[in-house]
Amino acid sequence: MSREDLEHRFMVSELLNQSYGWTRDAGVAAPEESANLVSSRMRAESPSDDELHYILLDLDGIKAEIVPSSTPGNSHLYIYHAVTKEQLNRVVDVLTDIGLLQEGIRRGWRERGILCLRKPGVMKPIPPEAGALSEPSIAQ
Repeated sequence: MSREDLEHRFMVSELLNQSYGWTRDAGVAAPEESANLVSSRMRAESPSDDELHYILLDLDGIKAEIVPSSTPGNSHLYIYHAVTKEQLNRVVDVLTDIGLLQEGIRRGWRERGILCLRKPGVMKPIPPEAGALSEPSIAQ
């Protein structure tokens, strides 16, 4: 985790009781050097800010990887956990509703019934209106 990532996270010291439950409000703010947890709660810029959270997942026993997309700054997340089509439909709906997936992904899922990601290193084609040739030219 980079320093700039840590600066945006709410660092906490763990407060556990003897039965391994939280003793109060999921910990207290702590400086980075003494914190032993990273909280989903974002640091508030002011007391009046709405409470916002990052999505943090503890995927015990589930293989997952994040792969950079060919679009700089974008990523592809692979979670190797089999689900039914109905379960994946719910996941796609929730992730689209909260803004993690674009509406076009949900629309494509509903039309085709599958989700697809470009292989690493494969670039998106440039649409013809952006100046690309409609068919590849062959140098002779």
